Amino acid sequence: MKKIVLGALALIGIIFVLSISQGMKDSAKYQWENFEDKNIKTNIEKAFKEINFDTSKIETIKKIEDWNNGPRYKMLYKDEFYIIYAYEDGQISSIKEENEERKEIYSNNNVKFEDENKEDNENKASVITYGELGDYGRTVIYSGKEYIKYFLPEGEYEVKALVKNSMFFIEDTKIYKNSSGYDESDIIDTINLSNKGDKKTIVINSENCINLVMNSVISVKKIN
Repeated sequence: MKKIVLGALALIGIIFVLSISQGMKDSAKYQWENFEDKNIKTNIEKAFKEINFDTSKIETIKKIEDWNNGPRYKMLYKDEFYIIYAYEDGQISSIKEENEERKEIYSNNNVKFEDENKEDNENKASVITYGELGDYGRTVIYSGKEYIKYFLPEGEYEVKALVKNSMFFIEDTKIYKNSSGYDESDIIDTINLSNKGDKKTIVINSENCINLVMNSVISVKKIN
């Protein structure tokens, strides 16, 4: 009986040592100095510089489940966890605390997206980014609140998603009061482009505008 107990204790000891060893390996794997994506790493460093954070204080960082528009990373910094939201091209969208408040400590207001279009300027695609006026944006008021909607010249357009899960509504420009007394416009069509590079042909008339959903980025090119 004594031998069985000693054997069991020895086995437990071996498992304990192996688990510690594996934990040390995982910790080393996720250390900042071992982070291999140079593009993401450079952009994180730029973001840190803007908010006066010190990358040498990053304890661990690892990729977690993607968000709507690209990869996410969980970071341990000065004993606090943060979530880094990136786009597929490596640009950093935001950094948030991982707690109930989800406080945003960094937001990138200078994200630049381009459509690889080699045609002449007349047919060159224009980029429309949620929350930015760009070439076609105008501020409109609904029930006392400001929103940006996009008013394209009348015609047929090829629309392409520049980030995944880009979505927008084609709406009537007329504003009316709904049954609850709030301002509203009729939705003509809903366009959902799930993958980066997905395309759709749409028709815009003089009484239509585009209402872009949060975090969406598209390019539009007039084809007719």
